[in-house]
Amino acid sequence: MAGGNSTISCSHLVSSFHKSMQGKIWLVNALQLAGAILAGLIVGIGIYGQRYRHHRLTRFIFLGTNTLFLAIISTVVPMGAGENAYATEPYDLDNGEYFSSQLIFAKCQPSVHSLLVVVWAPLVQIIMINTSAVVAVDGREGGSMGPPFELFVKGVWTFYLGISYIILLTNRYRLHPEYMIARISLEVVTFALIFTKMVLKYYAFEKARQSFALGRNPHLISGYMKQQSSQQTSHHGELVVVEDAPPPLLVMGEEKRHVEKQPLGYVFKDDSWTSLHNNGLVTIDRVWRLDNMLPTSTLKPQKDLCFSFALFKLLRCRFARYKVRNNAGSKDAFSFFWSLLLKDGERDRVFLVISDELWFLHDYYYSSLPIYYSNYWLPILGIFISLLCIAWCCFLLTRPLVWLVVRTNGGIYFP
Repeated sequence: MAGGNSTISCSHLVSSFHKSMQGKIWLVNALQLAGAILAGLIVGIGIYGQRYRHHRLTRFIFLGTNTLFLAIISTVVPMGAGENAYATEPYDLDNGEYFSSQLIFAKCQPSVHSLLVVVWAPLVQIIMINTSAVVAVDGREGGSMGPPFELFVKGVWTFYLGISYIILLTNRYRLHPEYMIARISLEVVTFALIFTKMVLKYYAFEKARQSFALGRNPHLISGYMKQQSSQQTSHHGELVVVEDAPPPLLVMGEEKRHVEKQPLGYVFKDDSWTSLHNNGLVTIDRVWRLDNMLPTSTLKPQKDLCFSFALFKLLRCRFARYKVRNNAGSKDAFSFFWSLLLKDGERDRVFLVISDELWFLHDYYYSSLPIYYSNYWLPILGIFISLLCIAWCCFLLTRPLVWLVVRTNGGIYFP
């Protein structure tokens, strides 16, 4: 009878242990799903809701999702990365005694599940870092929007959770050195990638703020237009007007010239007209002169795109409340726009130029891609780090059964 009760008691304990572990796994999975939904909300509001962030409801939802996501991370990582062990002695219900000769010991080592949790948390962080809008603008355009500080806080806290788990394993269990090295490399490399991306984004943001092609561009364009107006004035104070001459609107090349601050604003250091037009600057009048070298039909899309980009820079000056003079010696941008694009009845071309101008404006104010173009190597480095993150996560997830470690002959290997 005692043996039968022992069997019943053992079966009951095993069943209870199974239900307990199953409940915890379901809870962790549910929290992971909730975290993914919250991360989607944060990313969506960060990308598509920038213009609505001043509304109380949107701001409340955004701050609430950030707070809940951090709480879920704090709950999921310890639950998924921990170990659960149960030890008990079967109890004889008839005699009211424990069977000291029998011991039930149940141990759950969620190696695969803990790895998935540890990889999932940094992946969400990386996605949020990549999709967060970062804008570097002139001080008169409005406040620059740097990388969200809450992402840095989340990264620090998640890294702390991972390191705490490593310390816990080191102090509690005498594991094989190779196993510990592998485990530490998993945590350190994954979170190091997060901080690398954050540092790169902060660096790109600061470089873009100081760049005359990005953050300081409206101030430079304003001074450049004044500089052009003064240089195209004759020595006798009269304007040398050229009929149908395209305006020398600046397209690109600001970073290739030395800039100094004068009462007019930021201007190019060398005030020689020949030097201005032969030292890396791309202007609309130079683009239009390419008709002498290539067929007009081939250059038309490129010319329109350059014109849209130059108008986008003038529009930023308008937003920054800088006064831009009409060009002396040539038609102003507005007159040139209508006379050139409407002379052949190409109304569709007009709308395409305006559409491209507005797309440039939208991409600059509502995405983080432009900040990487202050230096040519920043986009390359950003792509390399992103590919490194993808390769590292694929390496972890494509291991057979994801991180099952088999000990053999006093060592370990990854099957």
